[in-house]
Amino acid sequence: MTDNHLHQLLVSEPDRSLDHLEADIWRGEARQMAAWRRQKFIASCQTAVLSVAIIVSVGAGILTGGRNGPAYSTPTLLTDGVDIAPSNLLFGNRQ
Repeated sequence: MTDNHLHQLLVSEPDRSLDHLEADIWRGEARQMAAWRRQKFIASCQTAVLSVAIIVSVGAGILTGGRNGPAYSTPTLLTDGVDIAPSNLLFGNRQ
C-alpha cells in the first residue's frame, strides 16, 4: 500500500512551485535572527537599567543613612527597667 502511494507521488505533478523555496527559507531565517537580536538587545538594556537603579539606590542609602537621624536607637520596650518587659510580667518587678 505504501509503495502505491509513493509511486503515485512520483508520477503526479507537484501542486505548487518550489522555485522560491530556498529564498523563502532564508528570508524566514533572517527574520528570526533579527527578532532574536532585538530580544537580546532589549534584555541587555533592561539589565543595564536595573543595575544602574540598584547602584544609585545603594549609593543614596549610604550617603543619606549616616547624615539623617541617630546612628542607632534601642527600642524602648526591650530596655531594662520597663514594667512590661517579659521578665517583669512573668516574675514580677524585683527591684
